[in-house]
Parts: sequence; C-alpha cells; structure tokens
Amino acid sequence: ARGAYAMYFNGTAWVPAPLSTPTVVFFTTLISANGKVYMGIMDRSTGGNKPSLLVRDGNAWKYVGASSFSANGQVAFMGVSPAVALDETAYMLYQEAPSSGRVNHVMQYKNGVWAEIGTPTIVGSEKDNCVIAVHPNGRLFFAYSDGSALFVKVFNTNTNNWYPAVKFGDTKPNEFDLKISPQGIPYLAVSFSSSDKTTVYKYDIP
Repeated sequence: ARGAYAMYFNGTAWVPAPLSTPTVVFFTTLISANGKVYMGIMDRSTGGNKPSLLVRDGNAWKYVGASSFSANGQVAFMGVSPAVALDETAYMLYQEAPSSGRVNHVMQYKNGVWAEIGTPTIVGSEKDNCVIAVHPNGRLFFAYSDGSALFVKVFNTNTNNWYPAVKFGDTKPNEFDLKISPQGIPYLAVSFSSSDKTTVYKYDIP
C-alpha cells in the first residue's frame, strides 16, 4: 500500500495538491467530469480495502459522500473505476473476493448515499479487469472480463438492473478500456490474448 498524492500543472510547473490528511491507498484513478477533477481510490485508512471518491473543490480535496464505502461491508480487492454523469450522479466500480471467485460491484452516489445498483457480476478468478463509463444522457456502460471473453452491459433504469451482457469474441482480453465521446459514442479498445493487435469497437446507439 502507498499514500495518495496529487499534483496539477499550472501552465509552467507542477504544483502539489495534497489531500488534507494522509490517506493510505492501494490504487488511484483520476478522471475529469463537468469541469471538475475526481479521484477514485482504494482506501486503506480503515485497515482494509474499501473504495472512496474525492472531488477537487477549490484548493481542497473533499470526499463525495462517505469514505470507505462498500456493497456489503466486505474487504475489496485493489482496483477502482469511477464515473460521473452530467447531473453529477457518481458511480464507482470495484471488486470483492469472497470465499470463492471474484465479484464486481457497481455503486451509485445519489441523494447523499452510496448504494449498489444492479445484480453483482461474478467473474471467476479474473482480477480487477473491469471498467465503467457514463453516457451524456446518463446511461451507464460496464465492461468486464470473466477470464474467457470480454463482455459489456448497459444499465436499465426501468428494471434497476443490467441488460443482458453483449459478448466480444471467445478469447480472454489482456487489456481493454471503455470511453464515451462528448457526442455520446461509446468506444471499446481491447487487446485479446490470441492476438498481438488492438481492436477498437464503436457502438452505434439506435
């Protein structure tokens, strides 16, 4: 574990932008949304891995809701994938390792509370190979691997659960990433273990 430390570039030099209190973390991800910078961390300040989300507010970092949250109180693995919608609804994807296998959980921050949305996704022994992204219209996309192939789900707000997953190929992905353009076009870049090439998919939303 290491401490979270941030800096920003003021146009001529890198300037420290530390957290108000030292925070021990396993993993950190920075994203930009709605003109703000968010920091997703796998927080170890309570002694066990649990995700936290911070936002840069003026000259300080502030937690978005409670820190060290979880779906069910269990200790998490290492990675985090945050996303923030245009209406500032925040999401956090992270993974837990129960007695057998690994499970991906997606949390939503709304009305001052972090709560899990959708059914957790069981991914076998695959470690932290997952990412989320939010569309400008608020639709949430979730890409993950279960060790055999790459899958993408979209959240259905009518049922408060995920649509059936769309499968990409029959080969384990080495690395992948999911991004959505400001125009609302999802892109999925993936490197499959069966090839030394990177493939980019574009999703045409009806």
